[in-house]
Amino acid sequence: MIIENRENIKKGLDIILVLTGIISLVSFISVIGFYLGSFWSNFFNILSKITVCVYVLQEVIRWFLTSDIKDYAKTRIIENIIALIVLLQLMFPYFSLELLSYFLPEISPTELSLFIISLSQLAVLVSIFLRSLRYNSMFARIRLHAGAIITISFVLVILVGSLMLIMPRAVAEGKELSYIDALFTSTSAVCVTGLVVVDTSSHFTGIGKLIIISLIQIGGLGLMTLTTFFAVMFAGSLSVRVKVFMKDLLSQESINEGVGLLKKIFIFTFLVEYIGSMLLYLALGESFSGFDKLVYYKCLFHSISAFCNAGFSVYADNLMYHSVHNNYYFLTIIMSLIVLGGLGFFTMSDIFKNPFKKSKKMRTSSKIILITTFLLIFGGAFIIFIFESNVAAYSSTFDRFMQSLFLSVTSRTAGFNSIDMGLISPASVMILIILMWIGASPGSTGGGIKTTTFAVALITLFNMIKGKERVEVFNREIYTDNIRQSLMVIISSLLFLGFSTTLLVWFEPKINPIDLIFEATSAISTVGLSRNITSSLSSPSKIILISLMTIGRVGVFTFLLSLHKPKSEPHFRLPSENIIIG
Repeated sequence: MIIENRENIKKGLDIILVLTGIISLVSFISVIGFYLGSFWSNFFNILSKITVCVYVLQEVIRWFLTSDIKDYAKTRIIENIIALIVLLQLMFPYFSLELLSYFLPEISPTELSLFIISLSQLAVLVSIFLRSLRYNSMFARIRLHAGAIITISFVLVILVGSLMLIMPRAVAEGKELSYIDALFTSTSAVCVTGLVVVDTSSHFTGIGKLIIISLIQIGGLGLMTLTTFFAVMFAGSLSVRVKVFMKDLLSQESINEGVGLLKKIFIFTFLVEYIGSMLLYLALGESFSGFDKLVYYKCLFHSISAFCNAGFSVYADNLMYHSVHNNYYFLTIIMSLIVLGGLGFFTMSDIFKNPFKKSKKMRTSSKIILITTFLLIFGGAFIIFIFESNVAAYSSTFDRFMQSLFLSVTSRTAGFNSIDMGLISPASVMILIILMWIGASPGSTGGGIKTTTFAVALITLFNMIKGKERVEVFNREIYTDNIRQSLMVIISSLLFLGFSTTLLVWFEPKINPIDLIFEATSAISTVGLSRNITSSLSSPSKIILISLMTIGRVGVFTFLLSLHKPKSEPHFRLPSENIIIG
């Protein structure tokens, strides 16, 4: 009877927690997204205190309902810490105000008060989210293809992001943002593309830019990766089906290896982004004196954008901005972040695994990725250096080399530009289209058909020319399934690209077709480079690019697989017949 009463009370507390979460969400969105008068500011201030008190109270009650306090404290440590923090903030609000005013001196006290309210509500929402992850067994009941789950997760984040971007406080005063442009921006951020229809620096407020960089971080790592990481770290063990899903998602050979890599991904990502932001700040050291928080926030934005291969910039002319376009320390750090993000997490794991071991064994896929990446970057840079007249306008050989190298690196799914892409010669445009189409490596933040796909197809071609039946590289034979999958990725990518380009040419008859091919390739490969035509496109063309960015981020072959439920083949085989090829 006592146990039954405890369970009923827990169910009641869960209902209260859900209602608290809904109120916190409404309060959070209202405070960060809308300009509030004194009445509504006071209203949400009081509402925030009530929700925090209710949240803390139900957490305290749960302590008295548990039979094993020690185990409860251990498994719910994050929720308890959050409850303590929000309670201290409620008890000592002036301390929080003074602390935030130090880090955000440019924000008025009224704005800071609203910011504190939003942080309190966000803390409550995070706690509820972590608690919900403990029921990850529900995820195991979802009978969808892994590709369909990934696609749906990206679409949901895109839609939420688009609604947040049209909030009044996200758009700069005097600027307007249509929903199609908000949807385009959100898609570009989540799919880490970088194509923009409005100027990020002037069209969005600080809140708008914060929303964009958050979408980039979520898109770069992937919503399912993020959710599963938090479930692993804060909500205990995962179901077997979720572990299998993460194994396939991260392209790992075993279940435990996939979950282990997940933790390494987050540590590596946030460490590299933080170090990158500090190095970018130091690279700009001559343009200001002392520690400038606003400049550092810009550097952090660019570090996240570069590592996630997004290409978004808070400068008006992207990296053509006067203080950075020829700052080669700055550009070198950006290039390094792009390459690190584009190599793929399991390749980086291979590189940094036992770094001091002399006879370190590296997987064949990692070798292929490193060699292909090196050849594409420096091969592309050499061709651009020789033939590009716009780069040749730079006075010194070193300037020409650095600009050519940066263009070669950024064209492989990053999307930053330090020179005007509209002035690039047609020959260089074709080279960039090829580099964009190939893209980054598997398991990375970049897009494209991937370096391994291109390399395996090329190796297969050379082996067939030599008359070899087996495809071999580095004393290893490549699986037939890998070869078949590489060809399918190439074919499906070209089909999507060809069909979408045809539609763009139809909708935009006044624009040069080569520019539209460039734009479509940039979208499906999630690059973000443009021949300065994105903002002038019609709504149907923007919808096409939105679709291409989404499909490109998920992966064209993965997207096609998600549309069809796999069926087991019959046990019998049909008669074989030779087909004339070529």
